[in-house]
Amino acid sequence: MPEKCNAGDCPVNARVDALEKEFDRYRGNSTDTHRQMFERISTLEQI
Repeated sequence: MPEKCNAGDCPVNARVDALEKEFDRYRGNSTDTHRQMFERISTLEQI
């Protein structure tokens, strides 16, 4: 692989974009999971 790629034709850019999207999905799912977990803990503390 050449050290420098054209901005419009670089296979690394496509992979980086895919990883960014995957990480954003993971972060969103993680945030939702943590919210649910803390809601459950809060409910248990009230019992």
